[in-house]
Amino acid sequence: MKTKNILCAFLTVAFVLGSFAGINAQSKIYVHKKNKTADEYNIADLDSISFTPPAGADYSKLKLNEVSGVGDDPDKFYELINIGTADINLAGCKIYYQANSSTGGDIPDINLTDANLTWTGSTTQSAAGGRLFSLIGRNASGSFTRGLTAQRILVITLTDPDGNIIDQCIRAEDAGTYAITDKSFSRIPDGTGPFYFTTPTPDALNGTSATGLIQVPTTQGIPEPAPETLVINEVDGNGKFVEIYNSGTEAISLEGYSLVKNEASTWWTGKATTTIAAGGYYTIAQSGGANGADEYNGASGISPKQNVKFELKSPDGKTVVDYFARTNGGNWGNSVTPDYGAGTPYSFSRCPDGTGDFQLAVPSCNAANNASAGDIVTNP
Repeated sequence: MKTKNILCAFLTVAFVLGSFAGINAQSKIYVHKKNKTADEYNIADLDSISFTPPAGADYSKLKLNEVSGVGDDPDKFYELINIGTADINLAGCKIYYQANSSTGGDIPDINLTDANLTWTGSTTQSAAGGRLFSLIGRNASGSFTRGLTAQRILVITLTDPDGNIIDQCIRAEDAGTYAITDKSFSRIPDGTGPFYFTTPTPDALNGTSATGLIQVPTTQGIPEPAPETLVINEVDGNGKFVEIYNSGTEAISLEGYSLVKNEASTWWTGKATTTIAAGGYYTIAQSGGANGADEYNGASGISPKQNVKFELKSPDGKTVVDYFARTNGGNWGNSVTPDYGAGTPYSFSRCPDGTGDFQLAVPSCNAANNASAGDIVTNP
């Protein structure tokens, strides 16, 4: 019995080895079907043979990495990146392009229709693990079909073969009303970070450093960096100044920001050279105002004896980033007591800087606010 089992095992091994020898001796293999037909395959074209079906592609690893509408059609491109390790065949993946027809309006609602379709992946297109896949040039072979611009509010949507949204690139109106028109939108770090305005780098990695770059705004009316880091920090009717404080970790250009007084008149507007440091102050005074201000271009009219309101507005002229109001319920500009004039030389200061409520404090132009000297009292 034992001898018989050994013989069977030997014959099985011999059959398998003989089969492989037969395959090696042939150039083709055939898969026979029940309908008497057979599929023919060249052995040289087969990388492997397995009885286990391949795992489905992980499309969540496929990302938009750079979008560029700069230059003429042959220069424009979409760049994808596979942040996974397994190759992803791009058959059936799609890119949809939506943009406003003018330099205004809202961000378009997502509409994945054929009218917005600009590219459909084919079976011959694949994104290797950890590598880039680029579509360079509109209407180039295997590339995209619709126009692509750097001068509009736009939404780029990448979907998998089942129509699920994988990734998006959204560009809202920048602070200069589409002033940035010569840059592409690049993820930094590649595949994982937010989009920044950069010099186009088709089919090349974007790197990891965003130092000195401007982030592409994704929310209409809110410039980057996030304006909630900016606050009105001190208003002094005696020293005739308004102080802005940056609680963030990055310097912010104040170009286009404005201080609006009493909901009626623009008291100050930031210039292109105006920057506020991270954790720093920027103070605007009226002509002849307190010493130590950054500039003396504030319009006239700050008084500690009146109802007064100052709004800090973002460059779109609509979004109120922060405000200060002192009122007894009457009209702006009406007289109010106590007047906190020369006999009580206090300013209206956030205590502590940036986060506290407005309190009375000894003025501290362009410096950390002093300790609270009490509440701001308003008598009707």
